[in-house]
Amino acid sequence: MALQQRLEVLQRRRRARSALLAMAACLVVTAGVLGSLSAPTPQPSVVMAPAARTELAQLMAQSRTLESSLARQRQEVSLWDSASAVRAEGLEHELSIVDLQLAYARPPGAQRLWRDRVDLLSNLLRTHQEAGLVNASYTSPSENEL
Repeated sequence: MALQQRLEVLQRRRRARSALLAMAACLVVTAGVLGSLSAPTPQPSVVMAPAARTELAQLMAQSRTLESSLARQRQEVSLWDSASAVRAEGLEHELSIVDLQLAYARPPGAQRLWRDRVDLLSNLLRTHQEAGLVNASYTSPSENEL
């Protein structure tokens, strides 16, 4: 019995040492990763023409409007036909890529990306609306027999 208690104590100590070693390894890895990250270098500022700034602001506003319309439309379409679902998935994927690029875009490229985003949101909204029309016209075979 004393031997079993001694073995249990040794096992607990071994587990505690292993846990401490694992935590130390995590700290070393974290320090290495944080040390390898370099601070972003300041980029020279790009001056945009007033007309370009105005168009960019309009594109951003249009994007917000489309986002809110899409959010409302998503609530209305609960059932999808396969063609609409595939199309929506592709548009959502393209939209996520544009959003990722926008996170790192500089003003000249940002304008093109915002235009692309508005186009993708318009197409996605249209796809949701068309899916809603398809589902609104669907009647099950059992309803036809009544």
